[in-house]
Amino acid sequence: MYRYLHSLDALVSVIVSGERIVSETERMFRERFGNLPERVGTYVVENGYVEREWRDSVELYYGVSHYHLPGTLTRVHFVSEFIESYEEIDDENYLGYVTF
Repeated sequence: MYRYLHSLDALVSVIVSGERIVSETERMFRERFGNLPERVGTYVVENGYVEREWRDSVELYYGVSHYHLPGTLTRVHFVSEFIESYEEIDDENYLGYVTF
């Protein structure tokens, strides 16, 4: 399932909750990604993404503990244009992605 968000504020509010946490997350995002938010027209949020390498590493590290992490991640794609459908993404407007 994909969600189409058109501002950094909307993206941050989907990823975290709590006013202090939201402002801190936005600050860190801007520090790490520079002017990327100004270039993004749409953030495509993909919940339930399975990244095999991450899952394998988590199983090795946490498999012997009582600490449980979910087996899926959230992947966020950056698109330079305002879009409403995943099919509208192409080589010209796709800027990349990160996983959380």
